[in-house]
Amino acid sequence: MIAFRRGTFVITATILYLGLNGCSSVKIETGQTKEEATESYRQRASTMRSEWAHQVDAAAPVARAELLVSLVQKVAEQYFAFGDEVRYRWQEAEDGRGEEVSAAEMRKMIQLWSETQKPVLKANDDNLEYTRRQIRATNFFDPDFEKQVDGLCDKYYEVYSTIFFPTNDLRQYTDDLSQARLELDNEVDETQDALKPYR
Repeated sequence: MIAFRRGTFVITATILYLGLNGCSSVKIETGQTKEEATESYRQRASTMRSEWAHQVDAAAPVARAELLVSLVQKVAEQYFAFGDEVRYRWQEAEDGRGEEVSAAEMRKMIQLWSETQKPVLKANDDNLEYTRRQIRATNFFDPDFEKQVDGLCDKYYEVYSTIFFPTNDLRQYTDDLSQARLELDNEVDETQDALKPYR
């Protein structure tokens, strides 16, 4: 639970991971100490990397590309869920204060909420980059498809930036979440279309 008091934030939360096919969600939850949580996530991150690498290495070229698309979708889905939680807490804080809460303050709170889970967030990025490299290593796809893969990966990082680093007010953050969802869906569709000739 996260409690907000008028004029200041009071936080009683840790971040709990939920492993899902090589990715991890971000969830606000009470439980472990910061040190225990960080170590738990560090161990989980190591397992995520090794299991994902094994899955990618065993896949044929087209399957590797499909794994990349799936990974982006699943990780982004969890990040958007976290973004919706941030948006809810942001609104709750503003209602309690009776005034706007700045993006700078929310960035600090997001940092606190996600601090212990940085190892698994980094593992998500590492798995993405590993899959991108292994797709190129097949020498199976033409440069246009590889460019499409790069575009999908770029969009993934834009989603992360939008959710974890708000730059404006709550209304803009809400609009940015919607726009990021739309743009990612479009990028996924374009990647899947570009993959069809190889199937």
